[in-house]
Amino acid sequence: MEPRNKPDEGAPMIRLGPDAPSAIRIESGRLLLRPLRLDDAADIQRMAAEWEVARYTANIPHPYEPGMAEAWIRSHRDDFEIVFAIERRQDGAFVGCIGVEPDMKTRDAEFGYWIGMPYWGAGYATEALSALVDHVFATSDVDRARAAAMPDNRASIRVQEKVGFRYVGVKLQAAPARGGSIGVHVRALDRRRWLELKAPPPLPIVLVAAVALVDADGRVLIAQRPEGKSMAGLWEFPGGKVHE
Repeated sequence: MEPRNKPDEGAPMIRLGPDAPSAIRIESGRLLLRPLRLDDAADIQRMAAEWEVARYTANIPHPYEPGMAEAWIRSHRDDFEIVFAIERRQDGAFVGCIGVEPDMKTRDAEFGYWIGMPYWGAGYATEALSALVDHVFATSDVDRARAAAMPDNRASIRVQEKVGFRYVGVKLQAAPARGGSIGVHVRALDRRRWLELKAPPPLPIVLVAAVALVDADGRVLIAQRPEGKSMAGLWEFPGGKVHE
């Protein structure tokens, strides 16, 4: 998640869960989403300085000067934007950042994320976005999740689509780090569709067919397996085969 312009003071925001947002920790299969710490600054400084990371964001400057990461970490306010470090649970490696900006006025929440280049291609962005979207819908009254991406950022678009986001349109987004406004594609996932995606699949339908021998008097012909044979005592149709 990247810095944004601050909203008007006093704008109502949605609190996520009963605890302060800064205390939220979200676990997924491979990842931990946790609050940023000042000791994350070195990893952020190194990863955000890569042009391939910064180029698809609106607010990560390039070059990324020394000290910018620490200043960015210190700048966060829980009531405006909740930002998490993405940490790999296996070894504690810092993978990237993800954040959500919820707004009570619209009941929308905007999501953003970036992954450091050493961790591209492992599915971490999809896993982190899915985990945070699930948490937001489960613990708040947000009705719609939104995410934006530049049209040529195919990797980010695929991430959003895998989580269930659908294309809703194009908008101009302020991008001071890119020299002005840029056109981005917006995708959204509403609560109803999220619930459908999370519902367990229906149980399979099993069709069973049986054939019976009936004599001229309408009696079903069955026989009991004799003692000494496998599965003795079970009833079967004459000539039928019973296998263990």
